[in-house]
Amino acid sequence: EDIDARWPRQVTPALTSRDIAALTILPGAARSTFSGIARVVEHAVFGGREINADEFAACRDAYRSFALEGAA
Repeated sequence: EDIDARWPRQVTPALTSRDIAALTILPGAARSTFSGIARVVEHAVFGGREINADEFAACRDAYRSFALEGAA
C-alpha cells in the first residue's frame, strides 16, 4: 500500500518480493529498503526461522524511514 501510494499501479498481486525490489520505477533507496525487509520476512516465512529482536528493530526502523518519514 505504501509503495502504491507513491508509485500507483506498479505493484500487482502477481509480483514476488524480488520482482518488486527490482522495479526500476522505485528509487534506489526504496528498492534497498524494501529488499532488506523482504529478505528478513522471506527467511521467516519460507525458511521457518524466527525473526530476532535486532532484525525486527532493523525492519521497523527501515519501514519508518521509508513509509512514515519519506526518507527512502
